[in-house]
Amino acid sequence: MPKEAEAESRLVLQARQQVLGAEHPSTLATRHDVARYLAEQDKVFEAEAIFRQVLTSRSRALSLDHPRTLETRYELAMALARQGRADDARAMLTRFSKRKRKFSGRPIPTRCRQRRRSSASSPNDERTAPSLSAEGLTLPCR
Repeated sequence: MPKEAEAESRLVLQARQQVLGAEHPSTLATRHDVARYLAEQDKVFEAEAIFRQVLTSRSRALSLDHPRTLETRYELAMALARQGRADDARAMLTRFSKRKRKFSGRPIPTRCRQRRRSSASSPNDERTAPSLSAEGLTLPCR
């Protein structure tokens, strides 16, 4: 299913880039989705490159503390961890955590909620990086 979702998201991305522009929040959300679908297919190097582009664009267009920017930072850390780059992932999560603490109000969207929803049906879901979990680097799900 992630492969089909990636293909469809790429079509939507192309249309949004033409109509809305590359820096529009909806376009950035679709690029983020493409990267997420790539990561779900273990194409973590390609996903990393796209997450980095989205992070740069969201930081500029929205702000460093915007929930969507923080979401991308978190997903980038997970992609780095799945590549075996625990130190890089730890640094990214540290920056995420500092930014998250500065943000008050609404919860920051992360895979925590997704894992919680899917854990009832799939307790062995390993979409998050096991190496980070083993080192205690994942952010706690509340």
